[in-house]
Amino acid sequence: MSANLKRGNGILLAALVVFLSIFAMLPDADVDHDAGCISSELTIRETLDGGMTRTSYVNPEGLITDAIDMGYATVCRMQDENGRVVEERYLDANGDPVTRNGHYCGVSYEYNETSTVITYLDAEENPIKRSDGYAIIVRTLVDGKPSDDFYYDLDGQQVPCLGGYYGIHREYSIAGRNISLTFLDKNGCAMCSSSGCAGVTYQCDIDGIVVGEQYFDTEGNPARSLLGQYGELYQRNEQGYIGQITYLDADGNPAPTNAGYTILKRTYHRDGTADTDMYFDADGNPKALSKGQYGIKRSGKVNLLLDGNGNIMLCVDNLLNGFPCMVVVFGCVVCLLMIVLPKSLSVVS
Repeated sequence: MSANLKRGNGILLAALVVFLSIFAMLPDADVDHDAGCISSELTIRETLDGGMTRTSYVNPEGLITDAIDMGYATVCRMQDENGRVVEERYLDANGDPVTRNGHYCGVSYEYNETSTVITYLDAEENPIKRSDGYAIIVRTLVDGKPSDDFYYDLDGQQVPCLGGYYGIHREYSIAGRNISLTFLDKNGCAMCSSSGCAGVTYQCDIDGIVVGEQYFDTEGNPARSLLGQYGELYQRNEQGYIGQITYLDADGNPAPTNAGYTILKRTYHRDGTADTDMYFDADGNPKALSKGQYGIKRSGKVNLLLDGNGNIMLCVDNLLNGFPCMVVVFGCVVCLLMIVLPKSLSVVS
């Protein structure tokens, strides 16, 4: 009797572990990146209140509405006596602070003769550390254009951003277009970032839109980036998002990346977040990678593998990526069998 009671308690305990494990490891509820209005579908309403300008997106019914591609409904800008913006805050359609991609709700600006101090703010308008690793940018200006940026923490100490560098230096063309960025160390000297290069030069079309880039090292020589490419060429869709990337070798010719593909084609949700990537060779033929996938689809925090037709593959990787709780389920099923079955039939003796 006591043995059966113990076995019953063991079964109940194991079942509870299964339930709690599944609940804890279920994928996060996915955000609908296609629901709502984008900024081009809305009109702009601007109102003045003393030194503050409220710029809001408004739907055809005249209601302030979130622009899903912008991440907010209203931006409030405070100006000084010279008309310069000294603070801006982002609000949703209800007028509440909204967090932008860098995990900040506002920005403040302090102007000096040759520099601007940019500080990121939380919902209570306190300085906050960005997800990029810094809280403050000190930007120097040359001929009225941004030249150097250096990154600082909340204590005013220099810190590296996620790329491993402490600042950037910009160069401009005669037409005033930014044509290159150089990554800087604490002392303002060129340094290699975590991507393997020390800077990037930009190729622009006649409208000034970036259509390509090449990477260089601290000596100005061609450098390889994370995928093994020395540069990239871009084709953009109607919304201006990069819809195709062609990876280049040191001579500027299309070349396979370390993963094996030369061309990546990307689709986007309405809010501008990436949806699918598909892989191709230099001739535009679909390219299968190491796990047999021809592309990926982003679903919440996981990537699902796609076949050559862009459909989600039926494979173990997708099952485990989409439902990591299945690992726990399998382990718990084994535990249940060990408890329920007689020792002579148990999987583990």
